[in-house]
Order: sequence, then structure tokens, then C-alpha cells
Amino acid sequence: MRSHLAALASIVLALAPSMLRAQGPSLPTEFIQQPFDVQRYDVAAYVNDLPSKFMLGQCVITVNWIADQPNAVFPFHLRSLTIDSVVVRKTQLTVTTIGKPSDASYHHEIGLGARNAGQADTIRIHYHGTMTQELGTGQWGGVQYQDSVLYAMGVGFQNNYVSATQHWMPCYDHPSDKATLHTTFFSPVNVRVASNGALQRDTILKGTPSNVRMTQWEESHDCATYLMTFVAAPYTILDLGTEPVPMQVYSLRRDSAATSKSFSLLPDMVTLLQQRFIPYPFDKVGYANTTRGSMEHQTMICFALSISQSGDTVNATATHELAHQWFGDLVTPIDFRHAWLTESFATYCESLWHEHLFGNTGYLKMEGSKANDYMFRIAKTSGIGAHEGVFAIYDFPRATTSNYPETIYKKGDVVLGMLRALMGDEAFFAGLRRYLNEHAYGNASTSDLVTALDVNTSVDVTSYITEWIYGKGWAKLRVELQPGPTSTRIRITQVQRDLDTSWTLYSQLPLNCTYTDASGAQRDTVFVFSGTSPLEFDVASAASLKINDGSHCRSLVQVVQTTSVAVGPSPTSYDIALAPNPASTHVKLTRTDATHTSTVDVVDVGGASCYHATWEAGSASMLVPTSACAHGAYTVAIRTDGRLATLPLLLTPSW
Repeated sequence: MRSHLAALASIVLALAPSMLRAQGPSLPTEFIQQPFDVQRYDVAAYVNDLPSKFMLGQCVITVNWIADQPNAVFPFHLRSLTIDSVVVRKTQLTVTTIGKPSDASYHHEIGLGARNAGQADTIRIHYHGTMTQELGTGQWGGVQYQDSVLYAMGVGFQNNYVSATQHWMPCYDHPSDKATLHTTFFSPVNVRVASNGALQRDTILKGTPSNVRMTQWEESHDCATYLMTFVAAPYTILDLGTEPVPMQVYSLRRDSAATSKSFSLLPDMVTLLQQRFIPYPFDKVGYANTTRGSMEHQTMICFALSISQSGDTVNATATHELAHQWFGDLVTPIDFRHAWLTESFATYCESLWHEHLFGNTGYLKMEGSKANDYMFRIAKTSGIGAHEGVFAIYDFPRATTSNYPETIYKKGDVVLGMLRALMGDEAFFAGLRRYLNEHAYGNASTSDLVTALDVNTSVDVTSYITEWIYGKGWAKLRVELQPGPTSTRIRITQVQRDLDTSWTLYSQLPLNCTYTDASGAQRDTVFVFSGTSPLEFDVASAASLKINDGSHCRSLVQVVQTTSVAVGPSPTSYDIALAPNPASTHVKLTRTDATHTSTVDVVDVGGASCYHATWEAGSASMLVPTSACAHGAYTVAIRTDGRLATLPLLLTPSW
């Protein structure tokens, strides 16, 4: 946070020091302004007892005070390791532990006496012990040893304190206070240790017992603690280029061939993201193969070994983690309520990568897949496959999901794609560049993103973000087909609040539709309509209409009911309704007039029927199985006593 020191000082000086002290350290989902700013961590760690996770460590923390404090207290986090001593200005201080390890607020404190704004302290902490994984039910965050690799994952999925760097080094473990990092590791001779920043030294210390390897790294750019890491293993280094910066992957020798193939397009990924955003902001691009998932540590990404072993050159996960170097690492959320500012953007960059490789078709296919995955799998609350449920992207309910629920990945991705469609490429990407430049190497909140985007655009970005990020749900549509003499009138209404009043009504919903208009021209149009009034337009025939289709965007919309009027030689007409739409395994038809027998056909775009049945008189509803129909667009045709009703239907995979 050094780049924002002056601004921080002006804020803090306006506050009473006692007020700052009384509130304690920030919590994972709460930012509390502190009277100090951590400038630097210098860590020396002995990890030469492998496969044990034992560490003997020293961490020197440099702190600037940015407000007068009559009784300054510095809080720091360290879990599962023993504090041997804390020394400041040659004096050993007493350490007070606050709370229980099971508490999210668990931390240690040292009293420093009176401190004036502008003063600095160097706090030297000696510690030792066996490093552990995150506490609680999770096994992802913290320090792991698997497959001859010792490594630290910076966050936990299930713990209540989120940031897990405190499992290997003492630190003020909150994303709001970024600092530079210097690390020195002592390891067995055959074990390379990789960490954040640029390599300063890698040498064998002769004459030490059994010889020891010393590796030093310097991260000169401010870094959030949850993005600090180390990996130690008998790695070989794969060099993948030097432009714009060195790009390296650390791999066990047995995996090096497959890993080289999986990362063969890494230079293209860097080039793409630089073109879309701003130049790569750090000294290197680094990945290290580890067994338990992928994590975007600044310049040294832990990467899922299974993906490296696959030889998949598209490697969207590598793009995802690389994108975090801009979204999350360069600009870090002020606290974890704003985690969507990292995960939604990184997931959206997967789609940008597909757009680069496979054109607009590849981009839209990926966006549509993520939208469907969110609505029909992730958001399910009951039944087979029930998952996370429906909640807002901002400040989501962690107790019932995790620190990183899939919702903020998939829903957030599509929300960004929709905003791009509304704003246009020039304004959208210019706004993101503005956001990155204005908050580079610092912190940001969701409102900071809104401010950066809400320039030179007709889109009400504030309302859009309020509805899609702070609100919950997605758009549910009722589509009414009103046949006329020469065309069919389409009337689309948002009905999600009719079904659940806690859901959001969207004022700027982009809806890409393709159809043949009344004049016979083919249309591929993005309508932007508000939930306060229906969207209406004319098509040549209902069979030509496709909703959430076309070449522009894919949106978070679900057609929950389609209704049509059956017309023909008979003097009477009646209404037909179809739901759900899109469908996967079956659809339900209902009609207002059940006095006659009808025939039902599900017909594909080529005119072939994949389903035919008789709808007997006296039955107001009918369940139509679609297992014999492939995924795609269809028309459901219902014929009754010379009258015909047609309804468009989209069949998707079963999520």
C-alpha cells in the first residue's frame, strides 16, 4: 500500500487514535483502517528437514506509523507455529495472544509504547514448528507436502479467516495492507525453492552439514500477504521465453514434457492480456506444478499438476491464473467481500482467451456454457445435484458455501460479458485499463470499479452493478407469441419477481435475439430492455425466433414460460404455454382449451421431427420427454382441429 501512503495518512490523521486502536485488526470480510502500514517482510526459513513440514524461521516486519499513537499496538497473525521471541529496538517484547485458533479474529499483539506519525519500527520475530493446512474442514489452504513437493497455498476454501499465509510466516494477514517481500530459503541441495519476485541468488553453501542450498527472492512490488508463497521440490525449470518478462514453469522432471506442451501458448496468453489491459506489471511469470489445485500467488502460481500432465495446449486454467496477476495481484480487493473483483475477472479472461483462439463463436459458446452452468447447476437449491443456491456475488454467505463459491466465478463472468455488450468494447476495456492504472499495486473496492467504468458511456454502470453484483438471481422471462395476419408479435416480460420477490428486476438487460422480421430480413439484434415494461417486436414467424442467440452476447436469462395462440380456420382460438425453456430432459405443455385432441411434434431447424405424440382431449397439460432430441433449437408444433400453435424451444445439456 506504499503508493497510497499519503492518502492513507490524511484519512487516519482525521480519526481519533483511540478509536483506531479500539477496533482491532481488520477481519476477512471487514476493512478497519489501521494506524500503521506494513512496508516490507524479510523472511529467512530453514526447510531442510523434508519430507517433514518443520520450519525454523525468522521474519522481520518493517512498519510505518501513519497516525500518532500514545500506546501503539501491532497485531500479527501466526497459526500452528511457536513464537520464540519478538524483538524491537534490541528489546524482547511480551506477546499477547487474542482469541482461540478457531476464531476468525485469532491473532497476536505486541505493545510498542508511544509512536508518532512518520515513525518506523523493525519487528523481528523468531519462530519454529510444523507448518499445517488451514484449520477447520478444509484441506486446501496452508502448507501441503504431496508428491515430494512442499508448498504454501495462500487462501483456504473452508476456514473462517480466509488468508492462510499465517501458516508459514508471521504477518498482518489481511489483503488491505500490501508490502514488499524478501525471502531466503535453506533447503536440501537437490531441492529448488521458488517464491515471489525475481531470483537474487541460488547457491550451494559448502561446508554446511550435508551441504545446504540457499535461495533468495525479492518481490519489489507491493504484494498482499495471501499472494505470498513458496514451493520446494526437486524441480527442473522450463524456460518459456523472456518477452515481455521471463516466463518459467517449475516441474518435476517426469512431468516436464507434458508440462512444456501444456504451457506452449503461455507467451500468447501474456500478449493477449497485455493488449486487452495494460503491460504485465511484475518481474516474471512463474508457475509451479503442485497437486492440490491452482492459486494465483504473485509471480509464482501454484498450478494443478493434473492439468500440466494433460498436454492440453488451450489450458484455460493457466489463462485464469495469469489474469489474476492484473485482477487480484496488481489490484487487490480491500477485503474478501469483494472477492468477485478477482475471480469473476479471471474467469472472464478464460472466455477472452477462447475468443482469441476460436473467434467470436468460441467466445459465445463459452459464455453460454457458463451461464447455463450457473443457472441450472450451481444455483440449484433442491433435488438431484442441488448445489450452492442463489445469492448475491458481493459479500456472499460463506457459512453455507465456501470462501470461493462457484457463483462468483461463473455468474460474475457472464455479468462482465453482458456489461461489455452494453458498453461496447472501446468503453469497456478503456474503463478496465483506467481501473488497473488508478489502483495499481494497491487496493480497490467494487465502488472503485464502478467509478472507473462509469466514464464516456451511456450505460448506468452504478445501477447495473447494484442489480447484478449486490442483487441476486437472474432474469426469468415470459415470452408471448401473438400471431397476426402477416407476422407474429413477440412480447417478452421479466417475471422473476413474480416468482420470488427477493430477486432483482433488471433495468438494463441485454438480450441477443435472432429472427426473420416482418419484411423478411434476417435480424441479429441486442435488445436492451427494462423489467418495468415489456419488450415488443414483430417477427415473420415464431419458428424464426431464437432468444439469447446470435453473434453479440449471452446473458443470464431463462425463459420460464412461452405462450402462443392457436389460430386457424376454426372460429375460436386458445392459448398454449410451454415451460421450462431452455429445457433439458422434458417440457410441460398446458392449454386453455382441452375439449379437442391435438397432435404434438418437436421439429428441428431442418424440419425433422424427433418427437410425435397425441394430446388427448380432456387433458389440460402434457409432459413431453426430449431424450430423443439432440441439444439445439427446435419448434414445438401443436395442431388442433385445423388450428396451429408454434413455440420455439431450446434444448440444453442436463446440468
